[in-house]
Amino acid sequence: MAELVRIETSASRPAPAWIAVATALALVAIGLVAWRALASREAPRTKGILFGAAGPTLGYDGRGGSPFWLNIAGPRSYTFDGDPYTAGCTGTSPGIVRSNRPGATSETSCQPNPNLDRRGHLFVVRVTRAESERPLLIDVADPRLRPTSGRSGSGCPTAGATAPSSRGAICAGDLAPRGTGFTTTFIVRAPDSTPDDPTDNPAICATTFAADTNGSSTAPTDWERMCAIPPNRVQVGDYIVQVRSNADLSSPRESRTADLDPAAGAGSLERADPTAAGDGQNHFALRAQWDGGADENRGQSLTVEGLNHLVTFVSQRSSLVTLPLLNLSSVAAGRTLRLKVFDLGDLANPNQQPSNVAANGNGNSTASTMALRLVAPSQALVGNSPMREMTGCRFTFGSDTLAGTGRGSSCGVDNAPRSAFNGKEVTVEVQLPAGYTCEATVAGCWLNAELDYRGAPNDGSAWSAELIDPSPPSTAPPTTR
Repeated sequence: MAELVRIETSASRPAPAWIAVATALALVAIGLVAWRALASREAPRTKGILFGAAGPTLGYDGRGGSPFWLNIAGPRSYTFDGDPYTAGCTGTSPGIVRSNRPGATSETSCQPNPNLDRRGHLFVVRVTRAESERPLLIDVADPRLRPTSGRSGSGCPTAGATAPSSRGAICAGDLAPRGTGFTTTFIVRAPDSTPDDPTDNPAICATTFAADTNGSSTAPTDWERMCAIPPNRVQVGDYIVQVRSNADLSSPRESRTADLDPAAGAGSLERADPTAAGDGQNHFALRAQWDGGADENRGQSLTVEGLNHLVTFVSQRSSLVTLPLLNLSSVAAGRTLRLKVFDLGDLANPNQQPSNVAANGNGNSTASTMALRLVAPSQALVGNSPMREMTGCRFTFGSDTLAGTGRGSSCGVDNAPRSAFNGKEVTVEVQLPAGYTCEATVAGCWLNAELDYRGAPNDGSAWSAELIDPSPPSTAPPTTR
């Protein structure tokens, strides 16, 4: 190998003292650059699609908030109640009796749910800027299954808690179990450097809430403290909240003050119990906030969202619901958004007629159909022009594929049979233009779904999504004859 030779003259050769000084200054500069790079480096973000509303509260908060509750099903529940991820039994047979029907006793045998996720539901509490003097609080509303809070025509509790009138249209309305209820477990995990696996993050808080079988008089929307993280331990990054109905309760380790031993974590709560057999549907909500200070500042730099899917329960007197779904940022440009929704279409009373629904000749609401429409983010652009609507949508109901139609948008279906939604999965595919951009505030890039139930909804349903890259062009040479 040729040797690199450098020729120096005595006049250009630096003195040894200057070499030492220059070396020291270079090391200091390198150190400063490295420190700044490390200090400004963003914490790894959890891999996946985040669902929910753009704010520190996910689910109904008793003051308005999101127009839905979050939901988790028991291990012996059936998927037809709207949760295909934590219900252990599939439920498509007409012989199955719904859990909210008084006096229901018969049901078909439990067929294992092939889509069961034994980890439960995962949520992300994202901290983009840590407070220096205030603890981070993570709370849960109505955390326990309340068998006495069955649904009435408006979806509110019929026994147990007495809900204030301001909350009367969106009460938790847990679905009572057919047999035994279940304990709901919440585990809070600190940010770590492996965003691909959210369940390997170290558990710092864990809390269990047994089913309320005594008809508690506590209002079902009361918030309870789940985790308080001291200010000197708050990290910028993603805290994971794992919610499960199948935790092994044999040797739990619990804490609400973020002091679990990292080596032991939450003990047996980290594992799924293969013998867990409770059922029912527990509706709850999550929020994150800084302790103390003005109310308007408590949610700064905090968001709470579902990871990869969102299971909701909607209960209200109005027929119209707008669901915030996901942040559709510029990464979607040129890709296909595939959105799936499972088990839309349940009404409190199909013959109940809200004030905004026209009656048919028999005086009943037109409850045999419903409408679904996707609304473009308010600040999305295509090139330099506002994206006023989603276009080129394709709806798939089982084996039937329909182009989007109706209600002034090409990304909606109107007068779709309720039977095409109820207990079934519907897929919506949207091709985003290559020039799509959305770099505004989070709220400005939010994709919403508008639903018209044509009746008062009492509806548990599940939403999921993925972004699909375009197929690469074929490189095969053309065939000649």
